[in-house]
Amino acid sequence: MNKIINLIFVLVLLAINVNAVGFGVTQPSTIFLPPGENKIVEFSVQTGAGDKEAVIATLGVIKGSEIIELIEDTKYLVPASGETKARIKLNMPENSKPEDIWKIVLEFKADPVNPEENNKMVSLGYGVEISFDVVASEPEKTSQPPIPTGEVTRETKYRPII
Repeated sequence: MNKIINLIFVLVLLAINVNAVGFGVTQPSTIFLPPGENKIVEFSVQTGAGDKEAVIATLGVIKGSEIIELIEDTKYLVPASGETKARIKLNMPENSKPEDIWKIVLEFKADPVNPEENNKMVSLGYGVEISFDVVASEPEKTSQPPIPTGEVTRETKYRPII
């Protein structure tokens, strides 16, 4: 019986000492990208309104690493009740065919900036997993005006003077 009471006591202490926090990342919709081109995609990484602690968010690529290029450090400082921007670069292979689809899955793990400063018995990390598709598309056809050649043409009519 004492073991059960001790277990309940420990669980209650853990529940009291763990902060509830909000953490989120924006998720893009499907991205269309022509073969051989690239695009930088930006994510908003944010803590919830009212959060009192900053976190360090770490970006990890779970799926789609063949077309993802990490262009900056994968650790981001997210201020308390604030946000920061995270960026990746998508590189569409030259040999991709229209309608080829890549499933991208990214993971953002958050850890407290100073876990030892918290007078908590347990400091838990938490995270968010996001996914979206990248689709190979036909190159965009832009209608451009004709390129000027530098020649000026002007139609003139001459009237003979009598």
